[in-house]
Amino acid sequence: MDSERIYLYLLNNLPGISNKKIAEMYRASGSFCEAYRRDKKDYLELGIFSGKGRSYGYDDRLKKEGRLMAQYEELGKRGIRLCCFWDNDYPRRLRGLPDAPMLLYVRGELPREDRPSVAIIGGRRCSGYGSYAAGLFAEALSDKGVSIISGMAEGIDSAALRACLRRGHKAYAVLGSGVSYCYPAGSFDIYEAMCEGEGGVISESPPGAGPDPWRFVSRNRIIAGLCDALIVAEARKRSGTAITVEHALAYGREVYAVPHRICDALGEGSNGLIKDGAQIITEPEDLLCRFDIEEADTGAWHEKSGPSLASSEKIVYSCLDFNQKHLEEVAAVAGLSIPETIRSLQGLEKKGLAASGPAAYYRKVN
Repeated sequence: MDSERIYLYLLNNLPGISNKKIAEMYRASGSFCEAYRRDKKDYLELGIFSGKGRSYGYDDRLKKEGRLMAQYEELGKRGIRLCCFWDNDYPRRLRGLPDAPMLLYVRGELPREDRPSVAIIGGRRCSGYGSYAAGLFAEALSDKGVSIISGMAEGIDSAALRACLRRGHKAYAVLGSGVSYCYPAGSFDIYEAMCEGEGGVISESPPGAGPDPWRFVSRNRIIAGLCDALIVAEARKRSGTAITVEHALAYGREVYAVPHRICDALGEGSNGLIKDGAQIITEPEDLLCRFDIEEADTGAWHEKSGPSLASSEKIVYSCLDFNQKHLEEVAAVAGLSIPETIRSLQGLEKKGLAASGPAAYYRKVN
């Protein structure tokens, strides 16, 4: 199968040749070698190529072959593994899907087959509430051995992955670019950690491919396919999250949504999913029971792995919420003086556990 692997790689690297096109070419030809060598007019007659617009990069394939083969030989040195659909370690959750990727590029590892996997997704623009919810479920589920998968985008996706990594667990990202291209740049810390053994990054696009919009639409089906259940932590009414949800439902995955306050634009999509039949999830136990896993120890998440806190900081932290509270309200609930409350809040901010807003308002971050 080594030659088949090479020809599949070559086809995957031709501009305009989608995963669907490769599958059609393969079925029509019987092998990737023959699919690559076949005359273009055959594909035009079969209706696989339309003959309109671009020639799908097929005409220039022989001119590019030498360069692509040189890049193929370098994949291992760059820490990139090519996983084809016939390989033993190809994810079983993707096998049998009607639009399963023919090949995956992997840096790091693939999610373990012997553990449940949950995708946590949501909007790029998110509230403190959404970020908190994504982190809460990522921490609790990964603590119990559940693999956490997301897309590494700003907002909910990166919040879930960071929370998982912060707990010392492996996390997995499916990219809308190649595995050698970190997008967005603000996620480089988690990208680097996953590439270096704390999980893995996965893509069906060539390693150096940039974040073209259509690649994100395509990658969403892989996120849905790799998970056993999907959690929408926060999403607007019109959101790319809906595409992933549609794929998850088509694949028979369970879809959960975190409820939001009414009239909150950032959560309209989540509430809409619930109205349409998605399961409400309000605590990790809702999913742990589904996987027949014992309940999470939610009371000590941050104390077990987070930074050490002074006694006053612990009190103030327990009084914060993911919605903003005024300094005076926090002090009153904590039973501390204003100066002592301010010192504790400043300490929590430095440790990444609290954030300040305008007019002396504060909220919990993690």
